[in-house]
Amino acid sequence: MKTVLVIGAYGMIGSGIVRALRAEGHRVIGLGRNRHAALRAFPMIDWFIQDLDFMTEPRAWADVLDEVEFVVNCAGTHGIGGRVEAELVHHSAVAALASICADTGIGLIHMSCAGASVDSSDPHLRHIGAGDAAVAVFGGEYWILRPGLVLGEGASAPGRVLRALAAVRLFRLTAFARRRVQTVALPDLADAVLQCLDGDIAAGTIADIVEAEPQAMTTLIRDLRVWLGIGPGGLPLHLPAVLLWPLALGGTVLATLGWRPALQLATLRRLSRDVLGDPAPWVAAGGDPPRPMARNLAMLPATSDTRAAAGLAQLLPLIVILLALITGTSGVASWFEREALYALLEGTGLPQNLRDALVYGTVFIQVSLGMMLLMRRTARMAAWGVITLALIFLVAATRVVPTLWFDPMVPLLNLLAVIMLGVIVLIALPRR
Repeated sequence: MKTVLVIGAYGMIGSGIVRALRAEGHRVIGLGRNRHAALRAFPMIDWFIQDLDFMTEPRAWADVLDEVEFVVNCAGTHGIGGRVEAELVHHSAVAALASICADTGIGLIHMSCAGASVDSSDPHLRHIGAGDAAVAVFGGEYWILRPGLVLGEGASAPGRVLRALAAVRLFRLTAFARRRVQTVALPDLADAVLQCLDGDIAAGTIADIVEAEPQAMTTLIRDLRVWLGIGPGGLPLHLPAVLLWPLALGGTVLATLGWRPALQLATLRRLSRDVLGDPAPWVAAGGDPPRPMARNLAMLPATSDTRAAAGLAQLLPLIVILLALITGTSGVASWFEREALYALLEGTGLPQNLRDALVYGTVFIQVSLGMMLLMRRTARMAAWGVITLALIFLVAATRVVPTLWFDPMVPLLNLLAVIMLGVIVLIALPRR
């Protein structure tokens, strides 16, 4: 039994590796930045809650690596955190980790990605390539694994985009038609880590972990439709880059508000180029060749949860934006129609100062909740606020103006719809 630190242990790749290590009897310690997500994923293992942005010096790793024999680095920003965070996570923190691992004799299995290079025109791949170079420069006992597009129960940002495209039932969407991709199943990638850990692969190995034959991106989307149980049919519709780039720009803007939308500029750049690697060095080093995509999908049946998640990925951003617009614009409309609100309160017998507080307070709360919904950190709190406010309106209106239930515009029934939207947001958004 070995003691292994897995960095990014609750991410898609990290969680698969944690499960594989535990299945082999190894002691696993996780490192991640979010305590709630960490304990939700693996409450049975020990955790270090740290932010790699602040672990860019070797001394920052000293306590974390105490008693650790191997480190598996699965951390990544997927281009979400901006250029500065990508530099810190993929290069500076990796260099500090590689330095102390080399000095202390700790084995380092570093998860890179196919195509990473310091000479890449893609900033994201360039940062990752710089981290790879740092690992190799510091030496010691290290392995650099470069997976292609990873297929698993979860999905990386590019994988979530492709699943969302495949999940549209009416249309058979195609995009990135000229692009080719080589995939690897998460279990195969976890097996590669175990082979390195067990000494079956020589230290210093740098290898792509990809299937032997590349697939056309359109073929992958078609096979994902079949995998999701939708079938290959549907009205053909090609999504041109001129449409996808503005959507990706919108996703990047949302990322500045704390959201993690799959479709961002960094993701689109990744999907707009071939995701290819050479499996020969890995096989020559003694590694088991990854299985082809068709076999991987056959061995990974899509559950109802997988299908629901793929469909919800298309709708959740729209639901959040819709709820924010309804809430915020209701506040603005209340400001311009405050005389009508005063008229409704006229017969309640409330003193003037309390009526003022109700009218102006309602406007302020609604506009504030609308703005809070657009920020990921406060979205769940805002959803609770929207539900609570709608329930208060519902009860108060029923007591004070019960005739609103029979109004042709059915405002109280509309409040029930708002409450349901808030409930959907609460269910779909994980706590952070």
